[in-house]
Amino acid sequence: MDKKRRVGVVGAGLMGREIGLVFALAGCAVLLTDQSQAALDAAMARLSEILAKGVARGFYTPDQRDGALANLDVADCDYVTEAVFESEDVKAGVYGKLAAVLAPSCIIATNTSTIPISVLASHLGPERRPFFIGTHFFSPVSRMALVEVISGIETSPATLEATLELCRSIGKTPVPIRDVPGFAVNRLL
Repeated sequence: MDKKRRVGVVGAGLMGREIGLVFALAGCAVLLTDQSQAALDAAMARLSEILAKGVARGFYTPDQRDGALANLDVADCDYVTEAVFESEDVKAGVYGKLAAVLAPSCIIATNTSTIPISVLASHLGPERRPFFIGTHFFSPVSRMALVEVISGIETSPATLEATLELCRSIGKTPVPIRDVPGFAVNRLL
């Protein structure tokens, strides 16, 4: 990778903070955001604990820990993952805000586990829909390799390929999935 990837993660709860962590551990510059500074402070404290335990158990080196924490603070993203509360209305509000500030070609991914990708994409303008995709990470994100990658009706093949490559670059095993209710894993469960 010639330049450092810039990735945004909206929502610093359980899933969002760990999604940010795996991107940061892979060397991406990550902007982790939430509605309040208190939520961000709590997320950073929890990530510090996860990394400290990981170093103690030999999962990470001290350099990886320090590098990951340093990578969790940058703007001007190429790729943004939304990991907010599992509500179509809440997610739609986030997409409106993101569309107003992101570059037109920035890929927006949702970490939904149940809401159809095409339904969520409908909350964006037609020009943004080719750059919208689903990435369903599993908890704990820092340990689970599988990521379901779900294209909506209007998701471009280039967005799918870029997302699959990005997931591989952070050590995940991405699996393209059709946009059906519950995707694959939840349907099996």
